[in-house]
Amino acid sequence: MVFNFQYITLMLFLFFLFLIDVKQKEKMNYIHTLPKIICVIAYICFWGMRGFIGTDYSWYYPYFNNLSDRLLYAFDDIERIEPGYVIYTYIFKQIWDNYYAFIFFSTCLNVAFMHVLFKNLLKRYYIFGYIVFIAFCANAEFNNLRNIRAILLFFISIESIIKKDWKSFLALNLLGMSFHSTAIFYLPFYFIINRNWKRIILPLIFIGFIFVILKLNVFTKLILFTGQMLGGVYEASAVLFTDNNEDVGFTLGAIMRLLLGFFLWLSYDRIKEPLYRIYINLAVCYLFCFAFFNEIPVFRLRFSLMFAFSLCIMVPYVSIIIQEKYRRFFLLFAFLSCMSQALVNFQGDLFRYDNLLFGIESYERRLNK
Repeated sequence: MVFNFQYITLMLFLFFLFLIDVKQKEKMNYIHTLPKIICVIAYICFWGMRGFIGTDYSWYYPYFNNLSDRLLYAFDDIERIEPGYVIYTYIFKQIWDNYYAFIFFSTCLNVAFMHVLFKNLLKRYYIFGYIVFIAFCANAEFNNLRNIRAILLFFISIESIIKKDWKSFLALNLLGMSFHSTAIFYLPFYFIINRNWKRIILPLIFIGFIFVILKLNVFTKLILFTGQMLGGVYEASAVLFTDNNEDVGFTLGAIMRLLLGFFLWLSYDRIKEPLYRIYINLAVCYLFCFAFFNEIPVFRLRFSLMFAFSLCIMVPYVSIIIQEKYRRFFLLFAFLSCMSQALVNFQGDLFRYDNLLFGIESYERRLNK
């Protein structure tokens, strides 16, 4: 298996910037320190000028190039594409008909959203947020160009829950749904995500861990049972949907998520601000999705990705608030988890990195490898 160390190199570079940044004296203008500015520039250059990496470029590249010059026809070019993404792509293409410029602009837009969240919630730990994002959320950066809009809009809308402003929350997530329909699952969280979940965290984490290591495949059995009850096309669809599913079982990742759940539980009572309470609950949702959808990879990845951004806030924040006697162990755990997750995520020829600054392989050549 080929390991693509460019990603690890970027993360180590950002970690070096982070160590420099946290040692600087507090400033009123703390967000404009040189290490943070270098971090943002490095992130944009690395992701915004990437070549064809991952899998979904094989769909997004031809979609962009083949999109009609007439907006009404653009909606008919490919079926079942959410209107927000169609309009967003169409407007950009009218301004600049260049896929690489589109990717660069989209990356800058993602960074703008993350900047708003990180500067308000992480402050001196701002750079740490980018490190966690690369480890746990980078798939959304290059494979899920529609999903990432819906995800970031949801996290922007969280402040509306604190303010009890349901209109703003609804508006932002309806906009998110116009980019990816899975954003509909965010709507019920307005009512439940700001509650105290401490009593259910440990049971959920341990039950989920048991499901994973024993490979109980409860969700698969539920889908098959429902299909049999409904019969006909539903039964056939259930069999097709669950065929060739594979669960990951007992792995280092499963242990890492168990430990993360324990640290979240350990820190729960130390979180007093409602906004961070919501983020820690969303981190629990991430762990829940990974455990209970374990046997169906598409569900495991899609649903866990919806909540993975919460780790970008909670992992740095827990390292601040956790009891002093646990802090060094948690920082070591967080660093090793991010590095190991990146090694797993970016292995293989699909993720072989290239950059426009140094030359990239053509779409056709990369697709046929």
